[in-house]
Amino acid sequence: FKLEREKEVNEKKIFNLIIEKMVNEKTILELKIEKERMMEDIQSMLLTIDSKLTQALDVENTRKAEKEEQERREREVERARMEINEELIMCLKREEDSKHLSSLIEV
Repeated sequence: FKLEREKEVNEKKIFNLIIEKMVNEKTILELKIEKERMMEDIQSMLLTIDSKLTQALDVENTRKAEKEEQERREREVERARMEINEELIMCLKREEDSKHLSSLIEV
């Protein structure tokens, strides 16, 4: 009778262990599924971040190009100003030379 009782207790322990194993396997499976979902979320976030970084880089490159273009235009304007100033100086010198020659001719 004692052996029979021990056998029943052991079978119950085995049954409980089997159930515990199944619960653990289910938990592991649920954790794996949750991990996959998290990985998909992370991948989605990384793609969003990459997209935003690309947009920011595009904006930065556009601003840089616009700034370089503005600086180029400013250099062109400055060069044109200098050329005009040089021509004005030459005209003034010619006018001065002309006045000087006129004064010499009158004498």
